[in-house]
Amino acid sequence: MAMTKDEALNRLKELAIKLRTPRLTQKEIRSIKGLEYHLRVHFSGLASALKEAGLQPTPLAEKMSTSDKELLSYILNFSKKIGKRPTVFDIRRDGKYSEVIFNKRFGRNGIQKAYELAKNETKMQPIKEDKEILIKDFLNKPLFWGRAGETYIVAELMYRGYNASLLPVDLGVDVIAIKESKTFYFQVKNVSFDKVSSRTIPITTSSFSKNQSSNMFYVFVLQHGQRKNILFLPYQKMHELINKKLIVFDKDSKDFSICISLNEKIVNICLPTDRTKAEDVSSYLDDWDVIV
Repeated sequence: MAMTKDEALNRLKELAIKLRTPRLTQKEIRSIKGLEYHLRVHFSGLASALKEAGLQPTPLAEKMSTSDKELLSYILNFSKKIGKRPTVFDIRRDGKYSEVIFNKRFGRNGIQKAYELAKNETKMQPIKEDKEILIKDFLNKPLFWGRAGETYIVAELMYRGYNASLLPVDLGVDVIAIKESKTFYFQVKNVSFDKVSSRTIPITTSSFSKNQSSNMFYVFVLQHGQRKNILFLPYQKMHELINKKLIVFDKDSKDFSICISLNEKIVNICLPTDRTKAEDVSSYLDDWDVIV
């Protein structure tokens, strides 16, 4: 059942009273089904929700609510201060942020990736040039391509040392993968850009609400001709785009709608009704290292 902003805040306050603490952890918030999901829908993060409820976020929650832009600004300014590219040990000594937040946001070796992104913020990451080959339409093409996209992700994960497999029942997770005792979950969407430059894809609200995990990834197989590029959006990035109103809730279908556009070979998430409101997510393109 959907919660309004006030209802979610009241549930948060009631939980704090029940536990007799002004400081709630993510684990405690998750003890109430659906509460974390609705807080993230109505607020920019758990830290801001706790503050509005008059409660105190944990130090880690407060830092995790920092935007990507703030992290990139911090690491660029910090590198100028110390006169070199920051290392994990430099970040630890400074103490403002943990390397964990960089790895969560930017993937493995997150500090190095954040530094490179900050240095080259205006540098575009093009899709690899290749000869354009169009595949002719055939009966039930979307069904074939949907399963092909899922199978393709399984194969690529296995090439990278993951024990990956398709799930027989669709409950919002299409692929599961295990590596070094860690389990990762993937919802896969095959997106064809034949003859179009943008596509709007539905994501069911129920599956999004059920699968709230830092190990959850939304994978978009961008198909153009016989070429494929993979867009990885971690669960946290999806929430960020929802909070920025770039992923919108469709009142008619009661699903989320995400619009992906290819504009001069740059991948953007944009509003379906206003393409000028967009965010460049090219840094997530073909970035298998984001799976950590």
